[in-house]
Formats: sequence, C-alpha cells, structure tokens
Amino acid sequence: MIYSDLILHSDQWQQLVAAFNQERLAHAYLFYGPAGSGKEGHAIELAALVNCQQPTNNGACGSCPSCIKVKNLQHPNIQLVVPLPRRNAIEKDDPPLKALRPADVDDLTDQFAAKARDPYFQIGLQGAQSILINSVRELRRTAYLKPGEAGWRAILIFQAEKLCTGVGAAANALLKLLEEPPDWTMFVLVTDRPHMLLDTIRSRCLGLHFPQLTSDQIAAFLQTHQGLADEEARVLAQVTGGNLGQARELASEDGTQLEKVQALLQDLLADQPTGWQQTVNDLALMRYRRSLEFTTRMQLLQLWFRDLMVLQKTGSEDQVIFSQRITDLHRYLDAHPAADWGATTAAVEQVISHLERNINPTLALTNMILDIREALNGQRRARTE
Repeated sequence: MIYSDLILHSDQWQQLVAAFNQERLAHAYLFYGPAGSGKEGHAIELAALVNCQQPTNNGACGSCPSCIKVKNLQHPNIQLVVPLPRRNAIEKDDPPLKALRPADVDDLTDQFAAKARDPYFQIGLQGAQSILINSVRELRRTAYLKPGEAGWRAILIFQAEKLCTGVGAAANALLKLLEEPPDWTMFVLVTDRPHMLLDTIRSRCLGLHFPQLTSDQIAAFLQTHQGLADEEARVLAQVTGGNLGQARELASEDGTQLEKVQALLQDLLADQPTGWQQTVNDLALMRYRRSLEFTTRMQLLQLWFRDLMVLQKTGSEDQVIFSQRITDLHRYLDAHPAADWGATTAAVEQVISHLERNINPTLALTNMILDIREALNGQRRARTE
C-alpha cells in the first residue's frame, strides 16, 4: 500500500485485489459514497496496484519505483482529472491548464502535493464549478497511446458529478471513451453524488459503494495519527458525521475545538452584554471565511447544551457526550438553575438551519444570542422570522 494512513474498506478493496489477481478488472469503475470515506485514496491505491512491479496479496508494495511515482502523483501512466475554473478563454484544442491563471496553476500544484501526502485531502480550486471539456478532450488525445511505462493507464476523475455541469459537454465527450475503452486503460470515476451523473455513464461503470466511516474508526484515527485526546477525538468524530477529511482538517487547527467552544460559551453566558456584538461579528466572519469551522463550532455548542439538558432532566451522566467535562457541566447547571437548556439547543439548531438557507448571518446570530439569554431564565422568546 502507498498510503499508511488510509482506512481500508476491506470488502471493497479485496474485491478489487481479487479482480486484479484474476485479470478481470473492469475498464471503468464508479467509486461512490459519502464525503470523507476514502474513495479517492482507494482509487489512487488501485492505480498503484495495477502499475506495481512487486504487488502483494493485499495491494501495491508501496516501495518499488512505480509505487513511489504513484505516491507522488507523478507516474506517467496516471492521469488525474479534477474540476478547474475557466479564467481565460481557450480554444477547442488547447490544454485545460491554459484556462488557468499562473496563481491557479501554482495552487493546483500545491494541492496535488497535499493529495500525495494525505488521501483524505480534497482538491478544490476556487471557482472550479465543472470539469472542463478540454480536460476530456486531452484524455481522448492520449488514451489510445501506449502507456508511458509497463502496466495500466489509470484515469482518475475526482468529483465526477461535475462532468455534468451546464450542458454536460464533458460528460458526453467522456461517454465516447467509455463506449470504446482503450486496451490496458482503466477509468475510475469518484463522486459523492452518483445521481448527478448521466445514466449512460453509470451504466458503463462497475459501481462500488464506499460507506461512511464509523465514529469509532475516526476517533481512533485522530488519536493515533493526530495525537488528539480521547474526548476531543470522539466529539470531532461525531460532529463531522463520518467525514475523516473534515475531522483531520479541524484537528490540525491551532488550539482544540473544545477549548474554543468553551470560550464561546463564556461569551454567550456572560451576565454583561458588552461582548455579545463582538461575538456576533466574529462568528459571522468565521461563517464567511471558514464555514467548516463555523458549522463545527455551532454543532459543538449544540452538543454542550444537549448535555446540560440531559443532566437537568435525568440527572444521569451515562448519556453525556462531554464525559470528561462533568464538573464544568454541573457548574453551568448550578449557575442557571431555572434555565431551559432544551430551548438553548433549539436556538443553535435554528441558526444552523437559517444559515443553510442564506439568511443574514448577523441577524440569525443575534437572534440566537437573544434566544439563549431568554432560555437562561427559563423562557422562550416569541418572535416571527
């Protein structure tokens, strides 16, 4: 294997290895499933396997010259296709990179290097809404040529649903290749949204579903590879919903997410309102610039209020998520004996829902704070949206 930190989906991977060993690999695969499940990493591992000089019973050896080239995403047999922005006008026969500005090319190079290091890294250039038809035209010019080295030509198309953006010209161009696949060429389309692909494309690919990773798998990964403490690993695994890429991104930020949500709680529950406006401004800016971190902060806040509600209503600590913060939770309960913690939970849930519908962040966050302040006194604020 070329990635030491890829959580293998054993059933799916063994199916691919068996097909390779029996020389029954399909010419086109569709890897689909939720974001962060490792589909792209498995696609790169498969490309390494079909070009490995010393394959093992479980995949590529990871150490031969071919594997090293694949690991660096620099093997001549590997073609990686991703959505690109169209910054410049290009002609029919122009290479797709001509549509980019120099800064975009540098960014793409950096992101390919990040992908080579991290199978869960999501390549994504700003403004990249589609896979350009020029990218597929370039494939058609090279696909029927003999591979640069011994092995299979592996064409990996990430975010494959973006073939169908607009009029779907890229998808129709790819369809012609899939109808008459070149010898020793394998296509792997990877997508979180298989329903957005043309039926004619899906029908020409062998589908392989990669299910969501479990919270236990993600928590164990964060502890082993990111050095997180048990509690934060478990909480991040839960709020990211099985998306290991998001969990890794959050875990790599300065300061723990639990420390940050504790600071937010102090601001929201402070008796003096002098800092509330600054809190609203900071959260609104975070939502605009770092939407993943904002959503996670809100989800953690909601879980904290949920724990307070459970303790208030049942007195039992068995169902508490922040199990290592019991002392802090009881301190909040004692400080606000009349609080309606169910209402605070609903206030956070409502702001998440509102911002998903693009309601003004400052207004939504201000209303959230007012709702929370009312709930601390055991009241629910009546208002209309």
